[in-house]
Amino acid sequence: MTGTFPSPPEPPLRGWRRRLRRRPAAEHTAGHVLVVMLVGLVLAALVNADAMVERAERKPFGPGRDRSLAIWHPVQDVAHVLQLHRLRDLGDRLVGHTDDGPTGEVATPEPPVTTT
Repeated sequence: MTGTFPSPPEPPLRGWRRRLRRRPAAEHTAGHVLVVMLVGLVLAALVNADAMVERAERKPFGPGRDRSLAIWHPVQDVAHVLQLHRLRDLGDRLVGHTDDGPTGEVATPEPPVTTT
């Protein structure tokens, strides 16, 4: 009796091997999507923390300004510790924005000197 025998079934994946298998993109749960959105928002807040502090400091004095500064100053501190504010600086330089003076001031070029 010569014949081919079917191969034995693969054992079920256990432990870390099961976690290594990726789900197809269509099977991601809403929880995964929310986590990715939250991570993106936190990263954006850290990258733009300096601009948010500047904006809060331009507000008129009052409780709204105090609340904004109380929120954004710690975020700015974390961004500076992690050096994430440099991403914003790099992006500004790549687009051609320079930090010539305080926010709101427009640098005007000096007129050319002509001699007669």
